[in-house]
Amino acid sequence: MRAWLGAALICAFGAAVAGAEGEARPPVELEAERLLRQLADPNLRDRAIDRLAALGPRARPALERATHDADPDVRFNALYLLELEDVDLRRAIRVIVEGNGVNSGTYDEARDAYFELLGTLDEAELQPAELQRRADLRGMLVRYVLRQARRGAELHVSVALDVLCGLIEVDRARLQAQDAELLARLFDAELGEASWELPRLFAALRWELALPVLRGRIARGSAEVAERAARTLGECAPTGTGPAALEALGPALKHTAADVRYAAVRAIGKLNLPDELLLPWVGLTRDPHPRVAAAMLRVGAEYGLSVIREPAEQWAADPNTPSRLRLTAVICLGVLGEGSPQLLLRILERSEGDLALAAAWALGTSGAKGAPEQILEMAREPQWAHESALYAALGRSGTPAALAALRELEAVDPALALFGYGRLDDVPTAVAAIECFTGTKSRVYWVSAAEALSVLYARRAMDSNPEPIREALARLYNGTQAQDTDRDTILTEVRRVGAPTEGPTRAALIQGLKQRVRNDQTPLVPQVLAQIAPVEARAALGPILASRRVIPGQGGDWYLREIARALAVAGDPSFIRRFALPASERDVADASPGNRSNEMNNVGIDYLYARELDEAAITFRQMLWCKADDNIAAYNLACGAALGGEVDRALLFLRRSLRDGYTNENHIRSDSDLNLLHGDPRFERIYRRLLLRSEVRLPIDPELQGDWDPVNPR
Repeated sequence: MRAWLGAALICAFGAAVAGAEGEARPPVELEAERLLRQLADPNLRDRAIDRLAALGPRARPALERATHDADPDVRFNALYLLELEDVDLRRAIRVIVEGNGVNSGTYDEARDAYFELLGTLDEAELQPAELQRRADLRGMLVRYVLRQARRGAELHVSVALDVLCGLIEVDRARLQAQDAELLARLFDAELGEASWELPRLFAALRWELALPVLRGRIARGSAEVAERAARTLGECAPTGTGPAALEALGPALKHTAADVRYAAVRAIGKLNLPDELLLPWVGLTRDPHPRVAAAMLRVGAEYGLSVIREPAEQWAADPNTPSRLRLTAVICLGVLGEGSPQLLLRILERSEGDLALAAAWALGTSGAKGAPEQILEMAREPQWAHESALYAALGRSGTPAALAALRELEAVDPALALFGYGRLDDVPTAVAAIECFTGTKSRVYWVSAAEALSVLYARRAMDSNPEPIREALARLYNGTQAQDTDRDTILTEVRRVGAPTEGPTRAALIQGLKQRVRNDQTPLVPQVLAQIAPVEARAALGPILASRRVIPGQGGDWYLREIARALAVAGDPSFIRRFALPASERDVADASPGNRSNEMNNVGIDYLYARELDEAAITFRQMLWCKADDNIAAYNLACGAALGGEVDRALLFLRRSLRDGYTNENHIRSDSDLNLLHGDPRFERIYRRLLLRSEVRLPIDPELQGDWDPVNPR
């Protein structure tokens, strides 16, 4: 009431002054000024904006004056309501955001507008007025996001945040503390699924600007704000900043609200921290809230902290422990490989369902004497016969008794027996077991054998000699017949694992691939040939592109595109622009609006092959404009970032793709585009988590998207 009365008195005083000077100001202008002053009051701001918008052109003089107001709230809200010199930029944003680019059929216009917007900002003369205009534009987008969030328009919010991120990246070196504070306003809104854009937004800021703002919001914000800030900090903290990020998370880890503590513990799991900094927080494994305790147990297990064994065993032993927490505790004991065999056996004997299965898996990974016999007895029962966790546990155990159990279980589920062999740590033993299997069993399981070898490579090739695995897989492929429909599925694994470096098996593989290039048009064949034998690939594939020779009824542009990509892998990317991109862009143009996003993936992949990483990133981001949870687009953004040398950005997008449903852990580990991430402890923890998910297939927490959720390993 007092705020309204004060504004009214100011307006009345202004009218009196205007009258004394000889000409009364129009009432509508006085009303506009009164409303503009309300923009500084958060309680009156939204209503004032709606009223100003309703005044239309009559409010323009007051709005124009307000663009120079000292209060940033007044200034950027005035810009939000006006079309001043920024009319072209506002039009670009409107096309990109509200047109929803791809699916609305305005793909070309949206793409051009995006490049125009970033190009205009990047090339503009950096005069003070221009810098202020750009700051106002960022403010306008923040206001747009907040208003759209209140309306529940999550896709518009997500796209607007993407555009805002582009603006920040352009101006990254010149941004100041007030710009970070502006972005922190976004923590005050419930953005829904679009909130996952916030880590990328703050990752675009310089760390010295992002950290103080995030620390302040964690320490002094409401529970909701602290939770969002803690989650964002864990996602955006760059390499080497783990200790500083952990210090900023301290208030969240001690917060009275369980949701805030949970978000902070999850954030710890994404950092790279020495054990001595984690140990003071191990007490959270006994947190009174089950979800927090389970999250801390999982983090401790992933870091390999033996000190969590005691609380994990206590939670696991108590039948009154909440079911999700007890299940998590048992699995964490299996991850550590240190659980008490007596405890796990007791849980196995007295439990049923998921808990019994988890106890059997943990018992097997512990290497306890008698565990293989217990697991074998369990797997003979119809209800457990096809549970991957039992076979994986035997493989991880690796003892002679465990191998004997797996051989016996070949008669129960041959594919899962191979799944278990792929979990062996001893590579020669695993390869021998898999090859012995394929020599005696029907070819229907050869694909499973190839997958087992691929898993073995992904798990062990980084710290052992991969040649035996490559030899075995090449022999497996060479042994297939032309009519075998599964041979290209096996070839997929050859692509992941690679070929032997020398010898007759390698020569036979290359000769077979060259023969297939001449006689059929399977896209995978030129790709693998280019990967393992670049010189032979250029000699075999170049003439096909030169003559544009295709086999009627077996392909066309799409096959030429695959050959162009293969030649790029072989070291000659020049054909991408000539053959691949035109074919992919035609597919986009011909696609229905609802399917255009899928076709755009080929455009982005072509740019990756050509190493035009900026173009690729724009394309994949446009796919996210259509579908914010597109896990393929997020995965390809991770690949592009890794190829560009951006480890932190690659990890951010990789985690996003997994959260949105990407599940191919073997491809992640063997994808050469992600080679830069190998050896990073954060990446290794991600991979081990995926491997565990494929083995155990038990839900630990229904809210954890991509963490230990059910997934079919075959």
